[in-house]
Amino acid sequence: MADGTVNEYATKNDSSSLKCAVVRVTFKDGKATLSRQSSTTGVYGEVKASKNMLGSDEFADDVKILDTVGNASDDVALYTRIYPQRIDGVTINSSRVRYYSKNSAGEIDELILSDVTGDCYDYGVVTKADKSAGVYTIDIDGTLTTHMGSFASVSAVPYKFRMDGNSLDYLIALVRHNSSISELTRTEATIGGTKYLLSDKVVVYKKSISTTYMKIPLDEAINGDYRLTAYYDKAETSGGRIRIIIAE
Repeated sequence: MADGTVNEYATKNDSSSLKCAVVRVTFKDGKATLSRQSSTTGVYGEVKASKNMLGSDEFADDVKILDTVGNASDDVALYTRIYPQRIDGVTINSSRVRYYSKNSAGEIDELILSDVTGDCYDYGVVTKADKSAGVYTIDIDGTLTTHMGSFASVSAVPYKFRMDGNSLDYLIALVRHNSSISELTRTEATIGGTKYLLSDKVVVYKKSISTTYMKIPLDEAINGDYRLTAYYDKAETSGGRIRIIIAE
């Protein structure tokens, strides 16, 4: 559902072809019928949380926003409930809007987005990559797992991971800020005189040698004597955040 809750229904017909689609649910005789909801356009622009607006449209006070990742070829859909404050300052193109609805006052009351925030993914580090054997060990939030696969140009650096259940679907290297962090708080990092927002799930790894990482608390990085390097997924204006901090 657009508020992030999950409901399970007995359906009248086989609905497997609608996996990852936006659907409308109707009921008859206790059974659900799912119908594909056509893509909707008409809302787009910059989100201004202080004004509770997306472009020229207002959000309802109880607006439900869902960010999603996935299409019909995927085994699992990824999703996360977000709020206007999370996408404040982000410019959302109409191509990123999968569905919206408005209430009787003309305010957006439901909004389903396509991969705007990046918050649907997992973030961590590759600690070991044996490309010849196709074996990769990754650390996500301090938990090590090993996966089989074939991924090009993998090195022991921070990555964005797409997980399909317990399997590694794909990975993309994060972008490194060229300068070190000069000031760090629980919400922001100052780099080269500019402040950048941290993900609310930012992970800090203490790096001792080239491939040895240990998760440490954010407060230890704030108060410790480390050289801190930030890695992010995309620009803040596109929904990105600092996802990983490496402390050395």
